[in-house]
Amino acid sequence: MRSSSHPRPSRSLLSLALGLGLVAALTSPARAAFQETPDPTWMTNGTVFAVVRSGGYVYIGGQFTSVRSTPPGTAGPTVKSIGIARLDATTGVADKTWTPEVTRTDGKRATVYAIAVIGGKVFLGGKFDRVDGQARRNFAAVAESDATLDPDVDAFVGSGLSQPVRAMIASGTRVYLGGQFTTVDGVSRPRLASFDPSGALLGWKGRVRGSVRALGFDCEGDVVAGGTFQTAAGPTGSFVARDKVAIFDETTAALQAWATRDADLDNGMNVLDLDVNCASQQLFAGIGGQNWLYAFDFSDNDGEMQWRRHTAGNVQAVAVNDQGTAGASDDRVTFGGHFGGGVEYPAGACPEAKPKTARFGLVDLQGNCDLSWMPTFQGKFAGPWDILVTGAGSQVWIGGAYTQVCDGSQSPAPCVSRYFLSRFTS
Repeated sequence: MRSSSHPRPSRSLLSLALGLGLVAALTSPARAAFQETPDPTWMTNGTVFAVVRSGGYVYIGGQFTSVRSTPPGTAGPTVKSIGIARLDATTGVADKTWTPEVTRTDGKRATVYAIAVIGGKVFLGGKFDRVDGQARRNFAAVAESDATLDPDVDAFVGSGLSQPVRAMIASGTRVYLGGQFTTVDGVSRPRLASFDPSGALLGWKGRVRGSVRALGFDCEGDVVAGGTFQTAAGPTGSFVARDKVAIFDETTAALQAWATRDADLDNGMNVLDLDVNCASQQLFAGIGGQNWLYAFDFSDNDGEMQWRRHTAGNVQAVAVNDQGTAGASDDRVTFGGHFGGGVEYPAGACPEAKPKTARFGLVDLQGNCDLSWMPTFQGKFAGPWDILVTGAGSQVWIGGAYTQVCDGSQSPAPCVSRYFLSRFTS
C-alpha cells in the first residue's frame, strides 16, 4: 500500500479535491441538521466503551450490568446483561434473549473495551477472566445468533488482567487485537495479535513498544494502530521510529512506510482513537495527555500534520461522518472526550474562539467548527468513549460515561437524562 506498487495520490491532487469540496460546500444545500435531543433508545447502568453495528443490531460493551429503557431509579423495563449487550438498530430496544455475562473472579466489575463481529461471531476484548462462568482471559467470542460461548475461541491473552485488550477490528477473514498484552497463550505478541474466525492465533506479528489504544483500517485494508508507542517493527527486523501511529500489512504484518513527523507529536501525547477518511485522504487522531484533535495528510508516506484543535481534556473518540455523497464537502469529524471546558479555535476557523461545547465537537475536514449540532454530555467526568456513525451518516451513537445530554446551543442549556448511551438522528 505504501510501497512503490501502490503510490498515494499526490498532495496537489488532494489540495484540488479539498478545494473543490470547499466550493461545493459554499454552493450546495445545507446539511441535514441532527436533533439536539437523543432518540428514545435504551441505555445502561454503567460506562459504555464500545459501540459496533452488525446487521440489524448494535452491540455495546463496557462496565455495566443491565440495559434499561429508563434512567436508573426510574421505573421501566430492564434486561440483565453484564459487560456486553445488543439493541435493535432501528428501535433501540435491548434484546432480552441475547445476554452473555462477562465477569471477573476477584469480584470486581469486568470491562469490555472492544467488540468485532465476523463469521457469525461477536468477538469481545477487555479486562475479564470469565464469560458465562467459563474461563476466558481478556478475549472471547459468542454466537451472533444466540450468544452462546464459542468453545474454540479460548486463547488466553496477556499474562493477567493487568494486560487487557483495548482495541479490536475485523476484516472479512481476520480479527486484529491491540492492547497492553505481551503474550497470547504464552507466545510472544507484543501489543498486537491476529486470529482467524475460528479463534486460531495467526502468525501475524506486528510489533510496537508501548500500548495500543486504537485500531482501524486504511483505504487499502491495512491495519492502522495508534497508542503510546514511539517505535514499531514488522515480524522481523529492528524497531524504527513510528510516533504514536504505525501501519502494518493486513496479511504479512510488514511495517509500512507512512509515519507521522516526529516534531508534530510531543512527549506525553497518546493516540486514544483514530479514523481515516478515504475521500479526503486524511487520518484523524484523538490525543490524550496534551488534549488535541489532529488531522494528518494520508495522501503519501509523509504524515504531515494539516491542522490540530486544542481541547480542555482528552479526545477519546473520533469518527468521520461521511454523508455518502461523491465529494467530501459535507463530511464532518465528530469527536468526544472529557474536555468539559470546550474546544479552542484559531481566527477564521469558528465564529467563536471557544464555543460552549462540552465533551463533544464537530468540525469539517479543514478543522473549521460546525455549530449546527451542539450536544453536550454532563454528569460524569469522562464523557464519550466511542462514536458510531450509521445509516449513511444519518445516525450517530455515542457511548461513554455521562448521565445527561444537554443542548449546548441554548443558554441555559436544557438537559435530558441519558445514561451512558445515546443515539441521535438527522
